[in-house]
Amino acid sequence: MKNNFLKQDLSNYQFLPEWGRAAYFYTYYACVHQCYSSQHSKWSVNLGILAVLKNHFMQGSFVVKNTSEFAPYLDRFLKDFSMLDELHTYITLECEKTVSRLQSTDIKGLSDKELADCMAWYYKRYDLQMIPATNMRGCDRALIPKLRELFSKEADSDNCIAIASVADNLSFGLEEEVELLKLASKIDTGKVAREGEAFKQALQKIHDSYTWSVLGYFNEQPKSINDYENKIKVFLSENPSEYLKKLLEKIENEHTHRKTLENKYSGEGKRLIQLASRISYLKDYFKSSINKVQYFAEPMFQEVAKRTGKSVGFIKDLVWEETPRLIMGKVIDDKLVLDRAQYSIVLTAGGEIFTLVGSEAKDFEKKYLEADLSVTQFKGRVACRGRATGRVKVIFGPGDFHKLDEGDILVVANTSPDFVPIMRKASAIVAEEGGLTAHVSVVSREFGIPCIVGVSHITKILKDGDMVEVDANTGVVRIIK
Repeated sequence: MKNNFLKQDLSNYQFLPEWGRAAYFYTYYACVHQCYSSQHSKWSVNLGILAVLKNHFMQGSFVVKNTSEFAPYLDRFLKDFSMLDELHTYITLECEKTVSRLQSTDIKGLSDKELADCMAWYYKRYDLQMIPATNMRGCDRALIPKLRELFSKEADSDNCIAIASVADNLSFGLEEEVELLKLASKIDTGKVAREGEAFKQALQKIHDSYTWSVLGYFNEQPKSINDYENKIKVFLSENPSEYLKKLLEKIENEHTHRKTLENKYSGEGKRLIQLASRISYLKDYFKSSINKVQYFAEPMFQEVAKRTGKSVGFIKDLVWEETPRLIMGKVIDDKLVLDRAQYSIVLTAGGEIFTLVGSEAKDFEKKYLEADLSVTQFKGRVACRGRATGRVKVIFGPGDFHKLDEGDILVVANTSPDFVPIMRKASAIVAEEGGLTAHVSVVSREFGIPCIVGVSHITKILKDGDMVEVDANTGVVRIIK
């Protein structure tokens, strides 16, 4: 920790809220650390990143002197579209390398030294795998104003931006849903017996392909065979063939609208629309890859916990160099570990990385990150059009899911795949994260839920029970009572 950091004047920096989700310290730390440590020849990241962790909920921001710092992350793809394929390959190979070693390693048979080395190796691999996220977030930040300019003469520029970012490929979550609906349809039409071997094999294949789909950066649990069986039961009660037909028609219509919009433009305008679509898919593909890595890393964390007598959650709240030391019998400051998870800030800027804990974190947040709580009307970007009025429920993670009732307004920092079931219950969604590639943007469009994104500090301003009007045609949220 560098205590002199608070003495520096950062008033010439902009702190731009970017994401929020539940997280253990190691995953939260990685979101910042990869910008500090990245020396990759092609995908290095030179943006400042700040993340605040409070009771295992993190909120991250870009730290820049000028938004022009995002331009290089867009320009590299506009100049050479093959870079998109290279990024896709990078994500794939990094995931495969890590998963392959984790699967082939007899974790329980490792000596303490070997286990410590394996953990150190995993953290380095995880750091490398996080790099694409910030590359795409930077591109996203530069892309939105470019699209606003491109669509400035359109009747509804926000809707055009939403259409432009429709991916040709299905999101990981929607792909999973389609596969389940196909299986449910076969059962419903008598092509597959629900208790037969063919059903069991098909369900096992879906499980093996998507079990990590709901994982995030905290204690989300992978899906079990029983979870998928229950989902099939629900689909069988809803006429799965008709449901699937309407869903595929909606997807096809969205693709048609995007292609029609793309064909209206040429040159750079056309490339911007194509890029929005590709980046939207790659961001989702990246997240599914990170989920997969975390899924296969879980036995390693379980083994460390078993050998050290600490909980798995405690191990995941360690700074990376602390875990190997703990395995080798070194003393770890338990209070510091708990304090960091309760309230800390990690920031990288100017080639350095800082960790502020407790009162230092509070002082920094008060000085640079406080929100104006007196505002009653807010403007964001439309992710999916529509309008709704209802009671607010602020949801930070699975521990809050029980609060949301049918027809409530879901207010979030962002969502992750485990949010999808409750998203369907919401009459509208309001989110702090505002990127084209944000999970909440993608899923709200896929399921037709009115959604406004990019409303800074909204989870701090709105409270459970507030009555609000969400006009996702104009991008305005208004407090009624």
